Amino acid sequence: MSVTLEEMPAERFEAWRAATVARLADLRAASGLRPPAEAAEQAEGIVARRFAEGSGSGQHVFEIRDDGRVAGSAWLEVDDAAASAMLLAFDPDDALTGSRALALVEERARALSAQRLNVDLFAQDRIGGPPCTGAGTGRRTCRWCSIRCRDHGHPGLCGSRR
Repeated sequence: MSVTLEEMPAERFEAWRAATVARLADLRAASGLRPPAEAAEQAEGIVARRFAEGSGSGQHVFEIRDDGRVAGSAWLEVDDAAASAMLLAFDPDDALTGSRALALVEERARALSAQRLNVDLFAQDRIGGPPCTGAGTGRRTCRWCSIRCRDHGHPGLCGSRR
């Protein structure tokens, strides 16, 4: 299994965008953060603001590939002024691919000059295992990354005992 990250081809961007808006809305609604209609509106706003004409700088959308086949996607936002990156959407096919792809996202964020990686997780996210170690209630942190569980569906990652 050879997992790689490749820039999203332009011809697949609109399909990725629509799928990402739908997935973000579903995650927010399923976690109870927002009622379904509000979740859909919020998800559309998150994507629309970041990819409005002329404002796409700092946005990096990748295809996750496993032995050459598309095995998911990752959306990384890099804030040069804050020297940080945020993994806004992460949708690998399975946990093993997710674990390997997350390591590649970390490498890419560092290569883009980020000194910190922030990751929001939902119970449905297929991340595999923690990218770092740390302690905390509702949050695991290390010098490099901050993982926040939106609905404490990752007891092994965020320290919650739900």
